[in-house]
Amino acid sequence: MRKLVATLWLHRILVIFFILLAHSSVCFAAPAGVTEYLKTNKVKPEIIKAIENKKVILGMCTMDAIAAAGRPLYKIGKTDPKWPKSFNPIQVISSQCSSPDSSEIWLKFSNFSQYETSESVMFTVKFTKGRVTKIWKGSFDDEG
Repeated sequence: MRKLVATLWLHRILVIFFILLAHSSVCFAAPAGVTEYLKTNKVKPEIIKAIENKKVILGMCTMDAIAAAGRPLYKIGKTDPKWPKSFNPIQVISSQCSSPDSSEIWLKFSNFSQYETSESVMFTVKFTKGRVTKIWKGSFDDEG
């Protein structure tokens, strides 16, 4: 029974993740996936405001950042020992809000809203223990 509940929970997380992944970062109206995410998850008011403004802020979990900034590219470094050798990166990313771990995760986005510009700006977000700890303009290798 526990395994079935865990499988159903993981399925729910992945469905939300793919809904959010389909969210275009240049869309100005909040898509149904983001609205549903905010309704079904306990999200702090300052994070809700950042998501509504389409900005990633320190302290967000991976799914909050995706809800805010849109479709990311990802880079997974060393994973937590709980993950198998041939891990599913989407599963690692989507689990960080409910079960943060020591996995090294970077998400790269490109949008107009993070830096309030007229042209899309690429930026990268680093996650430590499942939360945003650093945001910088540029790609994965540009971390300063």
